[in-house]
Amino acid sequence: MKKVMILVTSIVVTMSLGSSVFAYDAATLTGQAGITPDSILYSADKAVDNLKVTLSSSEEDKANTLSEIAEERLGESEVMTSEDKQDLANTALTDYENTMNEAQTKIEDAVDKTQTSGDEDKLKDVENIESKIIDKQKNSLAVLSKLQDKLPDKAKATVAKVIEMQTAKRNALIAVKKERQVYNDAKKQYNEAKAALETAKQSGDEAAIKAAEDLLQQKKLALDTEKQNLAKAVEAKKETSKINVGKATKENKGQTKKDSKNNKTAQKSKEQTSPSPTTTTTTNTTTNTAETSSTSTDSASTPAKSTSVNSENTKNKLQQHQL
Repeated sequence: MKKVMILVTSIVVTMSLGSSVFAYDAATLTGQAGITPDSILYSADKAVDNLKVTLSSSEEDKANTLSEIAEERLGESEVMTSEDKQDLANTALTDYENTMNEAQTKIEDAVDKTQTSGDEDKLKDVENIESKIIDKQKNSLAVLSKLQDKLPDKAKATVAKVIEMQTAKRNALIAVKKERQVYNDAKKQYNEAKAALETAKQSGDEAAIKAAEDLLQQKKLALDTEKQNLAKAVEAKKETSKINVGKATKENKGQTKKDSKNNKTAQKSKEQTSPSPTTTTTTNTTTNTAETSSTSTDSASTPAKSTSVNSENTKNKLQQHQL
């Protein structure tokens, strides 16, 4: 009996684990979805989430909380899409984008502050949270791609724009992290070269001092170069952070309106510079009238000339008769 119970228990556990494995889909966040936008409690749910962020103890904790809330919003967008409520799906999608952008900003601020403080142990913890957020972005992009495939053509453009922008922002965050690591390595090597120079000076070996000074100069140049590269990466990330879907959509609409206005102006200008058909007709009519008048004058002159010749002949005949 005991063996039977063990066997039954094993089967149940195996089936439970198996169903969990097969039910799990990395490219969905519906499991994280909270109260959806079609509920009157949606605003209250967002207020509670904002309170969670406020109560987070540090910038890195706030960033982590925001990234979790962003995943929740994306899951809610999936749910609304599955229920064919596209306007509400877009509402949740916009909230996702704004929240994820805020998470990115918070984690970068946390990294900068921690690096300035020089606390390397805390920096490692903050960078671990940064890596988790980057991984969440990757998963979110997979969810967005899958979500896009389910949408009608008209609704795909918005999701495509979100994918494009979030991809750019994720790549910018990765670039900053990479350049920061290179800069930190260069800084470490510079400090080591600086310490080596002090040791050489203490030894009094002129050759060793000269070699240490040359090495320090090389490491200083390398450090300055990496510092510039890091600054460029940070600036590029700031530029990508300025753009969101709402702003991009507004700019596209404005450009479309501007193009339409320019086309109308060009068409109007073309019409004004083209010859007027009415003027041509009038000119032709005037020319024809002139030609008709000329013909009439010629016709009138011909009978008058003929009458004068006949009168002269009659006069000559009378003179001959009198003679």
